Amino acid sequence: MQHPIRFITGLATFALVAACADTPVGPTPTPAADAGLSLARRSSSSGTTLSATKTAVGFREDRLEYDWTVSKTLRAVMAGPHMVDEPLTGQTTVAPDDPRWLDYQVVATRNAGTRSSATGVRGTVCVTNGGSVATQGLAITDVVQTKTGAGPYQDYVSSPVSVLAKPVLAAGETYCYPYEIPFTPQPGAQYRNTARVTITNHSGYIGQPFGPGSNGDGVKADFTVPSTSTSVTRDETATLHEYANESCANIFPAVYCSWAKDGGPNLPASIAQSTT
Repeated sequence: MQHPIRFITGLATFALVAACADTPVGPTPTPAADAGLSLARRSSSSGTTLSATKTAVGFREDRLEYDWTVSKTLRAVMAGPHMVDEPLTGQTTVAPDDPRWLDYQVVATRNAGTRSSATGVRGTVCVTNGGSVATQGLAITDVVQTKTGAGPYQDYVSSPVSVLAKPVLAAGETYCYPYEIPFTPQPGAQYRNTARVTITNHSGYIGQPFGPGSNGDGVKADFTVPSTSTSVTRDETATLHEYANESCANIFPAVYCSWAKDGGPNLPASIAQSTT
């Protein structure tokens, strides 16, 4: 199924701008018992401390998931206030008092969808830097543990949690990292989820991966797997964000350059004529 989108973008006649300005050694590690959710080790001038909490919710889902492709075709470039057609040569230039209008078509196509079933656990791991320096080498491993009867919990499935959204926590900063782990249910099993959170500049353990639960069962949360499935549809609709973007030019005035650098719309000096 195709969803054609056609619109004309006008580029105002402003000049682009410019305002484009352009491991200490810590103390020797000392043995210590795992302190659970809040860790504090003997002080180090170059180290920090962590605490962590987590959530865990089991799921059993029948999924219908869609995928999308997008194509964009430039159909015309019009020059000046009277919108006179300009040949498609591969590039157009926007000069002061000489605007350009771009006419292009965007077509978004959704596939027929893919059906699947999944069982697992999802949630967040929230980590707080309780010290006075930024973290180094932050890593989180999430583990599904199971037990049957009166036996102990044992590791069943583990997966690293992505910290790309916030790889470094500043002093006093907290961030919650989402995770999802699919697994095959075990008959009669009890479940819990644990997170092992480490950094390499924890006070008392400089240079070693250490943090909440690193020497034990982790930061824990119990969960259950539902006995019935829930129907879930993913990516049934999509949103297209379209805007012009170009590097800053070292010319006056500076306000537009700063605007573009902050992720807002830009008024570029040249726009490539291309199909993407």
